[in-house]
Amino acid sequence: MLLSLIIGFSSPGLQAKEKPVVLYSTSWCSYCKQVRDFLKSEGVEYTDYDIENSAEGKRKFQAAHGQGVPLIFVGNTRLDGFDRQQLKAELLKQGIIKR
Repeated sequence: MLLSLIIGFSSPGLQAKEKPVVLYSTSWCSYCKQVRDFLKSEGVEYTDYDIENSAEGKRKFQAAHGQGVPLIFVGNTRLDGFDRQQLKAELLKQGIIKR
């Protein structure tokens, strides 16, 4: 139990001060913009790290072994790339949005 709490807290996903959804992105990435637009349309609060302009974001992205953007964490669930249906399903599953 304690180990899972420690692992969960040290993962590159959700951190104590962050919102339930964390997005690693760049300013020029069109898929990242689509993620932002989708989350806003659903009323989802999220933390957005521009990995080119945020040292903390870059460090966390690298710790997550990120290979490309967008990289999305919904809680501790990792989603690589943007698939609207997959993201919406995970948001529903975790109770972040309602049907």
